[in-house]
Amino acid sequence: MTSKKPQQFTLDILLSPPPTLDNFVLSKKDRKTGANIIAILKSLELYWENQSNPNLELEILYFWGPQGCGKTHLLKALNSIAQENELSTCFLESGSTLWSYLDYGNMLVHKLYLVDNVDHLKENEQKAFFRLLIEAKENEEILIISTGSQSISGLALRSDIASRLSSGLNFELHTLQDDEKIKAIQDFALAKGINFSEDIAPWLLDNFHRDMPSLISLVEALDQYSLQTKRSITLPLVRELLKNKT
Repeated sequence: MTSKKPQQFTLDILLSPPPTLDNFVLSKKDRKTGANIIAILKSLELYWENQSNPNLELEILYFWGPQGCGKTHLLKALNSIAQENELSTCFLESGSTLWSYLDYGNMLVHKLYLVDNVDHLKENEQKAFFRLLIEAKENEEILIISTGSQSISGLALRSDIASRLSSGLNFELHTLQDDEKIKAIQDFALAKGINFSEDIAPWLLDNFHRDMPSLISLVEALDQYSLQTKRSITLPLVRELLKNKT
């Protein structure tokens, strides 16, 4: 088997890896409540994989926080997990053509509804969303997981929707600070036995995609490239790997 050329490595790492529960990184502020979120979502994953009882009385889950905190990451990760386990799932956001389909009463088609940025929903979309929330309360086989930028009390949504969301579990997420991202990169490298100097992680943060999955993917590619070229991971090696990215 021929080794990858630097250009081939670059093409691979330019594509952000798919969101998963494992490549989601919690901020320091979320270590306590965030661990609960991940534990719940992992239980769902186990349930979907093995049809084992997750021991969760869960119909509605809502998590919120500013842009970049990982809300959409978690929804997309769950959507992929559900699809892999052949669970009927529906990913919704404002502007999706699926809202009009749901508005005609087609709500029992899917078991899992993932609604991103509920505070962006238009009036007709809010109407369909409210009906989904009612269905989830009346049908234990339906689960709705949604996100927003504000706590429920701060959402610019219909009061009946806010009330329904409040009846489920609610969690807040925070964005990672730069020092947390740097430490996460270094911790990942340490856990994998990847050695590089302390200036690597800050440089990656300033010169590459800033989302954690992409940064972790780059560290893995650097490790492979280092082994291939039999050179230590230094800034010159990083620049060499990335020089053809545009």
